[in-house]
Amino acid sequence: MLLESTQVYSDRGPYLNPSDHPYEINDDDFEDEDDDDENDEEDDFDAMECDKTQEPSYMDQAWAVARVVIGMVIMALAVFFMASAASADETAILTIAYEASSQSFEGQVAVASVIKARMERSGKSAKETVLKPYQFSCWNPKTHQPAQKRKLSQREIDMAKKAWAAARPGAFDHYCRYDCRPLWAKSAKKSVRIGDHVFYKI
Repeated sequence: MLLESTQVYSDRGPYLNPSDHPYEINDDDFEDEDDDDENDEEDDFDAMECDKTQEPSYMDQAWAVARVVIGMVIMALAVFFMASAASADETAILTIAYEASSQSFEGQVAVASVIKARMERSGKSAKETVLKPYQFSCWNPKTHQPAQKRKLSQREIDMAKKAWAAARPGAFDHYCRYDCRPLWAKSAKKSVRIGDHVFYKI
């Protein structure tokens, strides 16, 4: 007598319980997938709403552009003032080189100190101080040929730069060569000789 078999066969072998069949379809699975799809749609909608609320306003964008422009203007002004200061110092450095390049470093610092003392007293820039008429012989066409005709070496310029950086407003505000006797020197309160120059306090 043949027994009815409850086994289900597949290409992977027999299954004793039909519910264990690999191809068995469960309705609950479809319900879960539908729920997941609905949840995904809700998450996408929430993300869109979140992105919409975080979008910068027109005022925020305008302020960001304004900050960039302001920063660029500040940088441009800083560069301009630095260039102006460098140009003014450059004229003083040339003066030191023309007037005292043959002197010791101490003598060059003393010349730079005279320039800074006059700047402090007058409140003028280095360029205005050294280019004031008849103050420094290297810029005075009546007492000396224009100094610009003589080409300075890089060594002379470098030494003058160091002297200018090291100098502070000193006790003396005039100087001349030791073999000169200008009229203003007669009223000097004190004097000291450094190299070929005599420095005076008027």
